[in-house]
Amino acid sequence: MEILVIDGQGGRIGQQLIKAILTRYPQVEVTAIGTNSLATSAMLKGGASQGATGENALLEHRQYTKPADWRGIKVPDVLLSGDHAKVDRFRRDEALAKTNELRPDLIEALDCSKLDKADRKTLMALGWEVSGAHPRQR
Repeated sequence: MEILVIDGQGGRIGQQLIKAILTRYPQVEVTAIGTNSLATSAMLKGGASQGATGENALLEHRQYTKPADWRGIKVPDVLLSGDHAKVDRFRRDEALAKTNELRPDLIEALDCSKLDKADRKTLMALGWEVSGAHPRQR
């Protein structure tokens, strides 16, 4: 079963709702939609499987927890590096890849003129043509 939770502002009500849903129905997949990244982040911390925000029209990057190796899931080294620019780039690339996999329609809606060089490179590696107004799959 899949459940969509939509929340705005800080997302605390959505976070509490997601925790309650997952406590009662741990097998469901919860997607969080927030009006901003703060709301989406709060709901992801509450246990949502994936999230999106109205701010950037991409699905949220994967979330990791402590310890660095939990149940065989390892935090990528770049996230432990302390290099904030590399961490931001990694998260952006993850968001683009996840959006490409689950919601390619959101990639198609992006404005190519607002993509930076690294975004274009990532999208091209994922099989997108980014020379027009909007990305299109090759």
